[in-house]
Amino acid sequence: MDNKSIFNHTITHLITDEIGQNDSLMCTLTKNVVFAIAQHCFILSYRWIIECLKQNIIVNEEQYEIEGDNMISTKHNGPRRSRLSKRPLLPLNHFSKNNQIRFLLFVN
Repeated sequence: MDNKSIFNHTITHLITDEIGQNDSLMCTLTKNVVFAIAQHCFILSYRWIIECLKQNIIVNEEQYEIEGDNMISTKHNGPRRSRLSKRPLLPLNHFSKNNQIRFLLFVN
């Protein structure tokens, strides 16, 4: 497997597209999103990247953080609650071989 298909503890941000209308900050609940939640990562709208490029700085992530999904609820704030939690959701090697979590490439 190439490095694009490895999810590990060094990942800090997952960038995803949004579903719905009116800048809903909802995403599809994919395997990548679940892994990012389990690793307490920021899960952000692609609009964060656009704004960083516009301003030529790294802008505050929180206003671009995904708030919900199309399976559980539109506003559960699970990614934020996980990111701020210090409690492990899964052991680091739960899905791994040699501490490398394998998953499918991001596709929505």
